[in-house]
Amino acid sequence: MSALLSIRDLEVTFATEAGPLPAVQGVSLDVAPGETLAIVGESGSGKSVTMLSLLGLLPAGAARARQVVFDGQDITALDEARLRGLRGREIGIVFQDPMTSLNPVLTVGRQLTEMFELHQGLSRGAARAAAVETLSLVGMPSPKERMATYPHQLSGGMRQRAMIAIAVACRPKLLIADEPTTALDVTIQAQILDLIARIQEELGMGVIMISHDLGVVAGVADRIAVMYAGRIVEIGPIDAVFDAPRMPYTSGLLASVPRYDLDADMPRSIPGTPPDPLARPSGCAFRPRCAEARAACAASPPPALRPAGPPPHEAACILVGEERERT
Repeated sequence: MSALLSIRDLEVTFATEAGPLPAVQGVSLDVAPGETLAIVGESGSGKSVTMLSLLGLLPAGAARARQVVFDGQDITALDEARLRGLRGREIGIVFQDPMTSLNPVLTVGRQLTEMFELHQGLSRGAARAAAVETLSLVGMPSPKERMATYPHQLSGGMRQRAMIAIAVACRPKLLIADEPTTALDVTIQAQILDLIARIQEELGMGVIMISHDLGVVAGVADRIAVMYAGRIVEIGPIDAVFDAPRMPYTSGLLASVPRYDLDADMPRSIPGTPPDPLARPSGCAFRPRCAEARAACAASPPPALRPAGPPPHEAACILVGEERERT
């Protein structure tokens, strides 16, 4: 099956007073139609920046890639007008915090009908009917009444449903969900994840789920890409990565997931902090925090991972090479 989205060698660099800041380095990813790809990592690892770059939501000149193909079209050369048409209609995005992402001075109904008027050219009456239908699709209670409410009048779970409704209004082919369960209690988290999975099945969308929480993506993702310091350090089928992580950073993330069946005194966090993007260590960026680091880890960074092809489960780590030599 051909990829719905194919990214090759994405680089994102921001201009700062201290000099160029490399936020994303050599990222390559594929997402198939109907597939859910999870991108996980600590805050600042480059997850959200990677996705924002696809939609042209970064400063001019910050992002460049050898190729970004969406639904058979290379979108790297699209101007702002054509990118604006792509956003919302073909690619939907659920931002991290609906309270700050939704417009506080417009009703939920107006923010939703705007999508149909702008991208599908519907009349106001037809757009209103489509908006009510979409709010019903995402499980919003009393969808007709909610059309007249403002974001601050909704609960956290309802605001997230409204955000998802706007993202899927035009039945996009790809949905990017950036930390869609942040600040929600566990019951609402489960409802939102089930909602996204149900809509994905109904619409046949590809989904990119961004999260720092491996527990959130464990039950919904088909594949997982682990990011650290702007690079993908491990990628593979979700079960393979969870059962046998090949990168010490991934192992550390998995060990940090709270579990009731483990000794409370066992260490569950990764020591140290992510590196300063302006002063990354030589070689592997995870080396200063890695208990299994070798002298060779300081020599040069591991090669960038390819998004597809054998082996399907790969990690940018010297340990993988040693493992192959043993076998």
